[in-house]
Amino acid sequence: MEQFYAKHSGGVLTNLMIDIEDKITNEEIDFFDDVPSDVLAVCDDAQDVVMEWHDQDEWEDEEQLILLDERLDELTISDDMHLLAQGTSPYIKNILELAGITAAPL
Repeated sequence: MEQFYAKHSGGVLTNLMIDIEDKITNEEIDFFDDVPSDVLAVCDDAQDVVMEWHDQDEWEDEEQLILLDERLDELTISDDMHLLAQGTSPYIKNILELAGITAAPL
């Protein structure tokens, strides 16, 4: 589970900061020094929301996110994917591809 910070201009991603690299500019970064503190607070809040969907003990034991059974009713199943469809962004596919995520919305 990685925190990230993205910027865009004119409908195009201009920065995608993850960990030690900006995936757009290929510049080396220090995420916690280069991202504004108010954005880091939002990232922390978002991470807390993600953890509300997962069993934290299992995550620590198995080193992978395990979806809580009681959250399944909130998702739509499509083939072998569990989807939470709340809003859209023209940048989601780009962000997922640049972050190295193998599954992305079509």
